[in-house]
Amino acid sequence: LDFLDGVAQCNVFTPVAAGTGNALAIGDRLRTVFNRIKISGVYFRPANGPRSVAQDATSAWYQVAVSVQFVAEPI
Repeated sequence: LDFLDGVAQCNVFTPVAAGTGNALAIGDRLRTVFNRIKISGVYFRPANGPRSVAQDATSAWYQVAVSVQFVAEPI
């Protein structure tokens, strides 16, 4: 069987009034957790992010994204 590959996308939302720091701090933690680890036959490649996601000017939420490519061993 072939290995399976994909991308895990994590989106973090925090209230705009709270500022960007909380969202970026959570995004940094996510990147650290998933960066180059192998769990139960799933290998996570280097994580990307956190990066700001463009929001509508009237949005009440600030969003950052962290993405991680992965390869999973066949079951």
